[in-house]
Amino acid sequence: MRQNGRGAWTVERTLEQMDKFDIAASVLSMTQNGDVLYDNTEKGRAAIRAGNEFGAKLVQQYPKRFGLFFGVPLPDIDGVMKEIDYGFNTLKADGIGIYTNDNQTRWPGDPYFDPMWQELNRHNAIVYMHPLAPPCCTKLNDSVPVSMNEYDFDITRACTSILVNGVLHKYPNVKIIIPHSGGTMPLAVQRLVRLPSLDKRLAPRVPNGVMHELQKLHYETAQGVTPIALGALLQIAPITQLMFGSDYPFRP
Repeated sequence: MRQNGRGAWTVERTLEQMDKFDIAASVLSMTQNGDVLYDNTEKGRAAIRAGNEFGAKLVQQYPKRFGLFFGVPLPDIDGVMKEIDYGFNTLKADGIGIYTNDNQTRWPGDPYFDPMWQELNRHNAIVYMHPLAPPCCTKLNDSVPVSMNEYDFDITRACTSILVNGVLHKYPNVKIIIPHSGGTMPLAVQRLVRLPSLDKRLAPRVPNGVMHELQKLHYETAQGVTPIALGALLQIAPITQLMFGSDYPFRP
């Protein structure tokens, strides 16, 4: 596990924090390792499988304390399909966790991922998306850490990708969780709402309107619990769509 300001993630520390703050159960997912997990090689696919099996063992050991969103090697659609089968049918996981891009050149609404969404729709799957700074924006000459801008910007890119490519309309059985209170997306909602009227090609992909699709999403509040962030989010989503997220161990 990667180090951060609070030390390495451990089961013991996690359970200690959960008990301290009266959290009954946590859902595990793999984060902050996109360069390893999504390197589009056998090494990355093996790392995904190892992480999934580690999470499944924790769920077996602490069935009342942990759930699991298994990962998939997003750049490799054949590997994705194999891991979906393994995650749901062998590991019996609660859902799937993906990054907001595939660390190559694609975002989740890309037609390349249609087989994945079709299968997830068949499973009535829960999909949790965690931000990942895309390769195009990790070495910008702006002296700004990618965590400051790119994580929330890429949440917005992922949201608009699944919106304008029709994923939300075509696969209604999938329940998608957006992190960080929607990133910067709530602040750009006026642009999103106007887009189908400006580009007639997009209108059939959101036949019920942009707001209808955005209000189907679930939003977790990790790194987005300020009055400004929540205030913007509540202008587009009912409070029934909000979920608690801690982003532990990166935040206490």
